[in-house]
Amino acid sequence: MQRAHNYMAAGRSAAERLRCDFNWRFTEVPGVAHDGCAMGKAAAGLWFDGALPSEEALGVGTGTVNA
Repeated sequence: MQRAHNYMAAGRSAAERLRCDFNWRFTEVPGVAHDGCAMGKAAAGLWFDGALPSEEALGVGTGTVNA
């Protein structure tokens, strides 16, 4: 989580330095932790559907963590 916050801060700083828009959005996905598959599903849901998929669709808590 700290890495994500640092990445956002670096992006915001670069946008200010370059005088360009910073339109990134930070979305926490509860229960996903280091599950790359679930995070990919979450990102796809946000990009294509404009919303996070349900926890069931993400497979949260199924033991599929690929950390």
